[in-house]
Amino acid sequence: QCKASCIDTKNHEIDYSRCVACMDCIGACRHGAIKYGNRYAKAPKCEDTTEPTNAGRRAFMTTAAITGGAIAAQAQRKRRMPLVKEKLAPLYVQTVLSESEADQKAFYRISDTDEETLLALLEKYIPLMSSSLNESLQYMLDTHSYNIAYSEKKLAVSFTTMLYQYRVPFLFSQPEQDSQPLSLATLVHEFGHYHSYLTDPTYATPDGYIYAADDIDVAEISSTALELLFLEFYPELYGRDAAALQRGSLSEVLGNVVFGCMLDEFQQKIYTTEDLAPEDVSEIFHEVLLDYMGDVFVDDYSYHLWAVVNHNFEAPLYYISYAMSALAAFQFWMDAQTDYDG
Repeated sequence: QCKASCIDTKNHEIDYSRCVACMDCIGACRHGAIKYGNRYAKAPKCEDTTEPTNAGRRAFMTTAAITGGAIAAQAQRKRRMPLVKEKLAPLYVQTVLSESEADQKAFYRISDTDEETLLALLEKYIPLMSSSLNESLQYMLDTHSYNIAYSEKKLAVSFTTMLYQYRVPFLFSQPEQDSQPLSLATLVHEFGHYHSYLTDPTYATPDGYIYAADDIDVAEISSTALELLFLEFYPELYGRDAAALQRGSLSEVLGNVVFGCMLDEFQQKIYTTEDLAPEDVSEIFHEVLLDYMGDVFVDDYSYHLWAVVNHNFEAPLYYISYAMSALAAFQFWMDAQTDYDG
């Protein structure tokens, strides 16, 4: 699922001018055609082709997620990002390589993504999480400050922004037509932003609202944490596919930490070195990518991937902020494993 709508899977083309290298799609191609493609390969619909659950793989993925969260939390507290490179990056590579075809098919087993269905799922489960979240949800529904219905005229993007003139957040999402799990996860993520924006302390001040939700260092904590905490309801929602869907979500957050730290190290190197030619920057990026990921995601195109990451030029601290937010989200998720209601 490309939130920037830059990947044309039918014609096997990528619109690099729109790609922001969010890394959500990395590691999907298993045939060597590309190394930077859809996060989950689209699978044909089927009645019942689920492979028997591999208990060993499930145990490994669960352990990987918990261990990864522990390492990430330690790295954050002690400001020792080398731990991410040495421990978490290899762990992430293992989680990606361990994904099976059955895992990928799980994302496309249920395709009901109409607006009524998605909102009904939010109304069913959000109140079980907290009264504050439910109040924000009811406010969003009452004010109709959202657009989540599929339309061919909409870009395949999702975001939450501020309608400053009305002093209210607005949630925009184009659902993945063939995947309810992906569409619901995205909606929950964006609702995390909505709730955070709506309850921002500056909301109550006469002139402060225009600054609400502009803190890039914490912007993704509420959204990513809510997305992870919502995994608690997957067994009821998706039954036999729940474990595969949970593994996929945890793997994606692990990837956010790894790639965020990797891009931050790359940025630090190029911004502290003078007189670099483009080929020098490409070589530095290649070295950092190899250092974190080995040769798993490396090909001729990856040398120049930095050039299409617009955040390298427009918001250099974006990715390390995303990684730090993911660390905090992981801490919430880890605490919930032993005390979900607390």
